Amino acid sequence: TTTTHHPATAMPRTLRPLLAAAALAVALPRTAASLSPFPPPFAAPREAPARAPTDADAGASPGPGGVRQWHGTTTLCFTFDGGVIVAADSRASMGAYVNSRTCRKVFAVSRGVLATMAGGAADCSAWIRRLAREVALEESLSGQPVSVRSAAHSLATSLLNYRGMGLSVGTMVAGWDAVEGGPAAFYVDSEGSCVEGEAFAVGSGSVHAYALLDAERRRDMTLEEAVELAVAAIRHAVYRDGFSGGYINVFHVDERGWRHVQRVDSRKLPVGPKPGPGLGSGGDTGFAAAPPAAAAPALGGDGGPPGGAAAEAPESTT
Repeated sequence: TTTTHHPATAMPRTLRPLLAAAALAVALPRTAASLSPFPPPFAAPREAPARAPTDADAGASPGPGGVRQWHGTTTLCFTFDGGVIVAADSRASMGAYVNSRTCRKVFAVSRGVLATMAGGAADCSAWIRRLAREVALEESLSGQPVSVRSAAHSLATSLLNYRGMGLSVGTMVAGWDAVEGGPAAFYVDSEGSCVEGEAFAVGSGSVHAYALLDAERRRDMTLEEAVELAVAAIRHAVYRDGFSGGYINVFHVDERGWRHVQRVDSRKLPVGPKPGPGLGSGGDTGFAAAPPAAAAPALGGDGGPPGGAAAEAPESTT
């Protein structure tokens, strides 16, 4: 006769308890995980932040392995009797590394609404472009322009649902409100905040831009004076803030829509006070005047500035 021995019975008796204990140790965690009604806090635990963020991390966003990457920018907007001015630098950085000096930070939401980018480039551009698609759909269905207030609240509500999930978004939604009549500006961030105001500056260089905005901004400014103030505020922030730099892009929005009025290399502009009349006084400022007003151009596929040399679009959003 032929006898077949099972491998488990063929091993020495002293090893059987050890094998049974090892099999039980492997099976128990899987069984417990399958019976738990709660999902794990992170899909990949290695990507979980090592600690809770603090105030010192305000300019940083989570990166691979929970390492917080520092970045910065300077964006601003303010309202005046002639509409809304929106301006931004074009430097994209991660820590001490400058990814791009031609990053586009102003996006068109609609013909009369613009949104700026500060925070994570991917987060901001993705959410603003999503907002632009939602606004375009709503306008095509209703046949009426969406107000600046509605666009800002829609973005804030969407971001509120993702609060605490690692997004890094600090944007200004500004433009000419065709529904309420007049300029409007809102600040929206990834925590779901939505604040209305007459002037905002967002980014690591915002404190330096606010210094000039608070001192020189007036409701009765001309378009040329408003553009000059925006350029000077961004230039001052670029000089004082190492995370800001590149080109200064200035946009103007009125009842006819938005247009790109100026793009200038920040390195070619003077720094510090200049002799003669101060900002906003109508004196010789050394900055080129904004071109004559024209009809609002049709929106591009990517929501960028209109075509032409004066509206050269930066190459990267990274």
